[in-house]
Amino acid sequence: MWEVLVNDSYKTAYASWLSPSVFYIPTDSGDSTATVAVKYEENLFTDEQFYALDLDALALATEALSLRAADTSLVENGYAKFQVSAEDGESLYISIPYHQGWTITVNGEKVEPELFANCMMSVPLESGVNTIEMKYQVPGLKAGAGISLAALVLLAAAMALDKRQLKK
Repeated sequence: MWEVLVNDSYKTAYASWLSPSVFYIPTDSGDSTATVAVKYEENLFTDEQFYALDLDALALATEALSLRAADTSLVENGYAKFQVSAEDGESLYISIPYHQGWTITVNGEKVEPELFANCMMSVPLESGVNTIEMKYQVPGLKAGAGISLAALVLLAAAMALDKRQLKK
């Protein structure tokens, strides 16, 4: 069994079935260091690595990002509308999955979103205030409805023809 001991006050399982791969390392307020020890039965690791998150830096980054956030006018099933101010060359990251069914306009002009992080959308903006409208249409919906309707008509015709032949 592997264990991580932090400042002789916190212990958690490590590198075992269902053990966390990310865990909290408690420190007292203002501390910039912590003592971390890995206890193990057999040494399989040669270079343990730990990463720390500076919560003050995270707060500053979050504040800076929130100042640049879009004003959400409306988000509902299959429709979204945003307003955002931008400089030339900037883009708006939208945490809506990228899909071919979306039609996106910026200030009334149709635009193609860019794929962001291999799954989300980034919309190119113009300098000044931008109004982004997004509408979703299921690809192939109209064709599928047309084919279903045609099949229903053929089925009704076949049933009517079958009834006629039974009467004879």
